Amino acid sequence: MNKVLKLLFMCIIGVVALSISSTNNTVHASGPGLISVKLVNYVNNQTEINFEVNGNYYIYNSNIDLKNGGSYTINKSGEKLILKEGSNVLGTFTEELTFRPERYNPYHYLTIFESVRYGQTLSYLGEMTFKAEGNYIRPYNKLFVEDYLKGVVGYEMYPSWNIDALKSQALAARTVAYSHIDSTSSILDSQANQVYAGIPQGSIYNTAIKAVGQTRGEVLLDANNRTISAVYSASNGGRILSNENYWGTENSWHPNLTNKEDIYDRFSQNPYNDWSFPISKVQISFAGKSLGTPEQWWDEIRESDYSFMRNLKAKLYGTVIDKKYEMKIIDIKALNFDKIDLNPDKEYMGTIKIQYILKNLDNNSYRMTSKGRVYLFETEVKYPLTAFRSMIGTSKMKSINIKQLSLQDGKYIFNGGGFGHGVGMSQWGAQNMAQNYNKNYREILKHYYNDISIKYTSKIPTKISITDIKTDKPSPQNSYSNIQFTANTSGGYQPEYKYWVLYNDEWHLLKDYSDSNSVSWKPQKPGEYTINVHVKDKYSSSQYDDYLTMNYTINSTRDPIISDFSSNIQSPVGTDTNIELKTNASGENALQYKYWAENLKTGKWELIRNYSNDPKVVWTPSKAGKYRLVVHVKDVESHKSFDVYKTINFEVKENINIDFNSYTADKPSPQSVNERIILNAKATSTNPVEYKFWQENVDTGEWILLQNYSSDTNIGWEPNEVGNYKLVVHVREQGSTRPYQAYKVLNYVIEKPKPSITLFETDKTSPQLVNEAIKVTSNATFKNPVEYKFWAENLDSGEWTLLQNYSSETSIQWNPSVAGNYQLVVHVREQGSTKPYEAYRTMHYVIDKLEPITTTIEVDRKSPQPVNERIIVNAKATSENPVEYKFWQENLDTGEWTLLQNYSSDTNIGWKPSVAGNYQLVVHVREQGSTKPYEAYQTFNYVIVKPNISITSLEADKLSPQPVNERIIVNAKATSENPVEYKFWQENLDTGEWTLIQNYSTDTNIGWEPSVAGNYKLVVHVREQGSQQPYQKYSFIKYHITE
Repeated sequence: MNKVLKLLFMCIIGVVALSISSTNNTVHASGPGLISVKLVNYVNNQTEINFEVNGNYYIYNSNIDLKNGGSYTINKSGEKLILKEGSNVLGTFTEELTFRPERYNPYHYLTIFESVRYGQTLSYLGEMTFKAEGNYIRPYNKLFVEDYLKGVVGYEMYPSWNIDALKSQALAARTVAYSHIDSTSSILDSQANQVYAGIPQGSIYNTAIKAVGQTRGEVLLDANNRTISAVYSASNGGRILSNENYWGTENSWHPNLTNKEDIYDRFSQNPYNDWSFPISKVQISFAGKSLGTPEQWWDEIRESDYSFMRNLKAKLYGTVIDKKYEMKIIDIKALNFDKIDLNPDKEYMGTIKIQYILKNLDNNSYRMTSKGRVYLFETEVKYPLTAFRSMIGTSKMKSINIKQLSLQDGKYIFNGGGFGHGVGMSQWGAQNMAQNYNKNYREILKHYYNDISIKYTSKIPTKISITDIKTDKPSPQNSYSNIQFTANTSGGYQPEYKYWVLYNDEWHLLKDYSDSNSVSWKPQKPGEYTINVHVKDKYSSSQYDDYLTMNYTINSTRDPIISDFSSNIQSPVGTDTNIELKTNASGENALQYKYWAENLKTGKWELIRNYSNDPKVVWTPSKAGKYRLVVHVKDVESHKSFDVYKTINFEVKENINIDFNSYTADKPSPQSVNERIILNAKATSTNPVEYKFWQENVDTGEWILLQNYSSDTNIGWEPNEVGNYKLVVHVREQGSTRPYQAYKVLNYVIEKPKPSITLFETDKTSPQLVNEAIKVTSNATFKNPVEYKFWAENLDSGEWTLLQNYSSETSIQWNPSVAGNYQLVVHVREQGSTKPYEAYRTMHYVIDKLEPITTTIEVDRKSPQPVNERIIVNAKATSENPVEYKFWQENLDTGEWTLLQNYSSDTNIGWKPSVAGNYQLVVHVREQGSTKPYEAYQTFNYVIVKPNISITSLEADKLSPQPVNERIIVNAKATSENPVEYKFWQENLDTGEWTLIQNYSTDTNIGWEPSVAGNYKLVVHVREQGSQQPYQKYSFIKYHITE
């Protein structure tokens, strides 16, 4: 039996962030299989919700009905919910109200205008409850769980993927949802449980919908027949983790979620196999700041990796750091992460050692050393890697699978793989197994979940099927009999039945869906019928789940009546004469006619034509003799060989053959009235022949003789009335007294004269931009005045727009405001005519949308520049609507692309490249609200060079040690391609205090007179002149000052 699904259709890989808990869900008795979904992800928090219903809905426990296509608003007022239609208040409800569809099917759904995914408004099947929760209105969608899964699978996994990967996703998602089936609890529509986006919209989701349907009711069970924790993530980076690895050893052990290598994910070539990101070791630099006066710079500084440090500090406050302090992290002294070694019982940890400073918020004082400098504290803490992932950010640290952590050039470089928690199924691995290794969904799931079985749960009704159709009276029966049909089914939860009957290629509804499996039928017309029963479960969104047909015959209660049986030529006739036989008969239904010729001398019967709906037939006897001509007539629904018959006798004599060579008109049909048309006939015989011409107006049945018998083979015909004509020529031998011995017929149509369109053009060639004024002109010729009507059809949407109604104006101005493919149409008719049109012409035309045009991309510093130099990149674009900008850098040496700034209205960014090389700066531009990757772009090539500075010497003119207040000359020397400048510092190694001796200048030496005894470090910073970097090279010497 054919199965039909018809849904109203609506992508990114999602990561299900589920905490692991023991389910203890034992498969139990069958129910309707409904699930309640709490809508949070796309609706967000609303105090007003606007929605529209498709199909009729009613409010549970209320007498309020919602009409098909109606738009409504719910407002929250305290704990009350107010339902409005426009400004009209329909009712006020305490805490909640529930909308139920008149029937559960794809034509009944509710669209929430605040529920939007990537610019697309979402619609929902089934029941919708709105509750007052806190300060907001919270929608709850209750529907059949298999329909819920259709709104999950294609949003948690790419819907275009291999169907076995999608089936694996369907079973995992169904198992996650299992505990909520026919339960009072609700599942969230976000990654906290799994993403649900209502009715899938678009054919791209067809494979995902098919994957759900082909795995209906299947769930993942452990050895004790309990559903498992079927967690999944986008990618594990090549290593499947256990639940203890990710969520900690306090979480209960799940034998189905153990760790192992995963070659299918590792070699899937997914975008998350390998990724990296840096964290700066030095978070705050003290360069140029006095450690003795922190109040001068405290509010101006913050950590380089501010988001990570902010989250880390939030964990430290109240545990390591008293909440009365504000801390700033200066340096990450050490950072170590556990390597993923596939120990199933291990929770992977990380340690971080930081240096920080403190400010007392109670009295705005700072923690200082005894020598009056800010005190540099240090501490080391240990957290699970999952905590570090949350602190650093899941989009940056995509998983805890850190393959390498190293310190390079003052940055901790993280190299990792995977995206998500990495426990259970990898979606990318599942796709690789299905697409490239030909694994089916059962093999995929048994790879990712250990010791499982796949079984159908009785919590979800099996798909309903029809076993048979029974009737209380066997076929055939007579018309007007009462006949009852009964359908029997198996499976499902609450079956509903719909009955149809097919007669004469037309379907008629006997009874719409109801819970009654029987229908009574009283046919009035005889014939062949097909009885069709559709069955569906009450909560099925399909038009039907199964169907079955039965053929049934109804006989007529009386036979047809033949009133006349005649020929168009009187007996006798010659052989090879075309004789038209015609029967007039009547009956309850359509009739069929069968013709015979019986040779009365030989007794032989010849079939002239088998049964047909045509009451006429042409008989051309080839042998002379006496014949009985017989017509059999029967009802089209009759199963007899015939119902009635009639005969006539006919005599045929030998005849001289006349060959009809041709019969033509010099102008093809149709032609206009009063047009002269030459009819020409040509026939040959052993003797001379003559011709007789007739016209028959088929519409009126009137015959007119055009020319009596003569030897003329052609005539001129000038019809003065419109209509359908038969032009008949009779031929006979000269001297014959027969009406004719041969004839031929031409069918011809005469029409009223029509206008002729000679011109249809525009003053501007296609394509043009929206809002452009386009002149459309047409011209037609006709003997009488004509009028013009202009249309524009949008071929993309099918919408027609009337540009000008009928008038004598031959030109209009068209100002299209919507881009698209159009068909311009002109209708022309005679003035005063009531016809829609008498002639028309079309023209294809394209209207383009005004797209942003990037006019400039500029930088504030000319190429080349050294690494770590801050460069301002500015872009400008023009468009009729507001635009947004997205900035990229492409390293032309490595081919690596880096996103500098995602789409925003900012027209410039600060770019600080850390790697020397050849770059291409790219800006993408699109209109705000557009979902296109970009609508215009511009590029700019740039070169970043590594500074070639070398400090050749740093020395003092007097050897260490020296006494206090002794003047010491410190001299530095550096070489570079460009001029350089020098900056000199002293650091007291005993107190940690830094003092600036001389700011940047071209002076290569300074005089130093230390006034305090101690151990010192003399530091020189060197950079190219004009550079904005703190320094590009540095060197130091140690020096001791005595009392």
